[in-house]
Amino acid sequence: MKRMNKIIAMLLAAATILSLSAMASFSPEEVVVDRALEEVTGLYTDVYAITDASAYLLDQTTDEYGNTIYMIETSFKRTLKAASALEIPAIASMVEAKNQLEDPTEIQAAEEYIAARIADMEENYIGVEQDTNVTLRVTLPAAMPASASLGDVITHETIEVECGIGEEEYGPLEGIAPRSAADQQETGSALVTEAVNSASMMAARETTRNSAILDYNRIAARNYARWFSCDEGISTDHPSCHNGRYEFFDGNDCANFVSQCLENGGLTRDSQWYPYSSYWNTTGNGGAGLRQYITKNDLFFRTTNVNKAFAGSIINQLKSDGSNKGHVGLIDQNDFSTVTFCAHTNCRSSRPVSFIGYKDYYVPYYDSYGDVWVNP
Repeated sequence: MKRMNKIIAMLLAAATILSLSAMASFSPEEVVVDRALEEVTGLYTDVYAITDASAYLLDQTTDEYGNTIYMIETSFKRTLKAASALEIPAIASMVEAKNQLEDPTEIQAAEEYIAARIADMEENYIGVEQDTNVTLRVTLPAAMPASASLGDVITHETIEVECGIGEEEYGPLEGIAPRSAADQQETGSALVTEAVNSASMMAARETTRNSAILDYNRIAARNYARWFSCDEGISTDHPSCHNGRYEFFDGNDCANFVSQCLENGGLTRDSQWYPYSSYWNTTGNGGAGLRQYITKNDLFFRTTNVNKAFAGSIINQLKSDGSNKGHVGLIDQNDFSTVTFCAHTNCRSSRPVSFIGYKDYYVPYYDSYGDVWVNP
């Protein structure tokens, strides 16, 4: 019996040594990459099932203080854990707000709005995997505590997110966390209130807005944006993001890309908006660009409310003073928890919008998917 116990002890010791040896075989870079991926996906696990998570090292440098800077590209797929749209806090809040109404006209307006949102969620998000791409910057201090392991040092405090449309911008990792249930509940109630209050105006919109927007299929525009974008951050022409039917403008292709999305979503060229007019090819900082075209022709309306920016809407980056920065992209996801966009120059694909500090949105007056006019 003693001999057997001795053999078991030796086997356990050998297994421990092998395990420690395996851990030691990982390079510092591999540990950093793995921990960074674990931290970013961990933000989403309460709301989503995470699959196909991967990460790789983009760059490693040392700053003037001796700190080591790692740039890491992460990607993963998210699927809502909710089994139906009614389990989404925002949708549940909409239904609750509708149930408080008494006026038949208001109830009808609320029901039509909620039905459109439920249809969108059920078809495009419930049970549907959504891509997510995030670039992280991990900073390891030059002098780490003697008792600290490399994995212990990599936390939310040492990880930042790069999430600008055009140039590099960094902020806390928590900035891209899904919206809380409480936030969503407040959102849902407010959206129903707006829909009810504007019911009479919405009823007249069919005759007061440009009927060309009726041809805009926002999901088709979203699909085009996803197909012809990548997350390599490239600003020059490259095959994966260049549709040969159009030109690619090195370093300045964002408005051209969004115009392509709109056209492939069903908008028709006219005497002002066509390749590569200023209305097609510029954002509008010069006064005659895409933003001006879609608003003055009553196709899209401007809002700062991200909750209204469903897939197929446009995101426009602003400066801190509220002026336009000159960069646009297309929203490809908005499930009330997470909103992402696609863009060119630099190329971005399904990247969270939440950390872009200053932004507004341009939303179609008509939601082709829900077959309803939209309250601006």
